[in-house]
Amino acid sequence: MEIHPSQITLRDFCEHDITHVVEYWYRSPRNFIESRGVDIAKLPPEEKFFDAHRAVIERNKDANPSKMTSLTLELSGKPIGLHLVNAVEEGKKADFHAHIWFEEYRGKGIAFHSYLKAFQVFFDRFSLQEIHLNTPISNVAGNRAIDKIGIPVIDKVELHGTILRDGTLANHRIVTRELLNKMLHNSRDHQTI
Repeated sequence: MEIHPSQITLRDFCEHDITHVVEYWYRSPRNFIESRGVDIAKLPPEEKFFDAHRAVIERNKDANPSKMTSLTLELSGKPIGLHLVNAVEEGKKADFHAHIWFEEYRGKGIAFHSYLKAFQVFFDRFSLQEIHLNTPISNVAGNRAIDKIGIPVIDKVELHGTILRDGTLANHRIVTRELLNKMLHNSRDHQTI
């Protein structure tokens, strides 16, 4: 499958995307979800998970410009994943997360371009100075994708809270606007993936 960066688009997350998120978290093979550092027992009931995503959409519906913290990743118009930020400190920093919902699109090099596009949106939308990534070391594919993009590991950190296993070891990385500009320049050499 040859993919051109122009086929990769991002848009604000909307209600019809919630089903994909629920399917990803609750129907993916258990070993896949656990390899991302997730403690399955910490996942909320599906209905609560669904309602939480609906609430995010509702809070943003009248915002102009948008302050949506979740972007749906599309390939040739088909929703295939989600890029999001949380712990947003507007004007300062946010934490970045990414998920490809369907196995057939993982490992295809899509992240090389979709991450850069998402970083641009979030830097501008929230006037960020930094975007932080804490990728569990057990997420080998995720770390490999981020390495290819050119985001260096700054440190190793232990993650606690949310749906992750307490003490999950992760690679900590920081994207600045300067690094993003460098990565965007380098990406021009990789127009087909």
